[in-house]
Amino acid sequence: MDRIEFAIDRSDFGNLTLVTRNGRLVSLDIDSDDRLRLRKSVLSRYPDAKERPESFRPLLRALDRYFKGRRVDFETALDMDDLGDFTRAVLTEVSKVPYGKTTTYGSLGAAIGFPRAPRAVGQALGRNPIPIVVPCHRVVKADGSLGGFTIGIEMKARLLTIEGIRLRRLGNSIVLS
Repeated sequence: MDRIEFAIDRSDFGNLTLVTRNGRLVSLDIDSDDRLRLRKSVLSRYPDAKERPESFRPLLRALDRYFKGRRVDFETALDMDDLGDFTRAVLTEVSKVPYGKTTTYGSLGAAIGFPRAPRAVGQALGRNPIPIVVPCHRVVKADGSLGGFTIGIEMKARLLTIEGIRLRRLGNSIVLS
């Protein structure tokens, strides 16, 4: 039987909910819901999960440093076993995009052998269960606009700004400067 552990912690970005399966990070969510609702949500998905905040202290410290604008190389074992091959390939490749840099959906697709699939790459990034640690926020459209982000475009802009990437508003869009 799998050992599922979780923790819920406050941050300046919202409540962080982290879940591991057998010691490997399976999800990281940022949400404004209250702790009780988040706890119920985890337990509805993983009924045997145990709340063990102490297990997550190193990762929570790393996330806190990241949110404060410090470069962090997350050295956390990941569990992407529930994802399809294409999504896993996209997330593995986006993990190579360095802190403070961006790539495009098309370039990411080309790097994994699918140069004409930027939309499919975007959909795969939208299924990323471990944002920030798997930095899907570093992927933008070819025209420099931010594209999408499951946590919201304003959050994507905040994360990019933390990493020193300059942005500007252009009409209703946020684009790279």
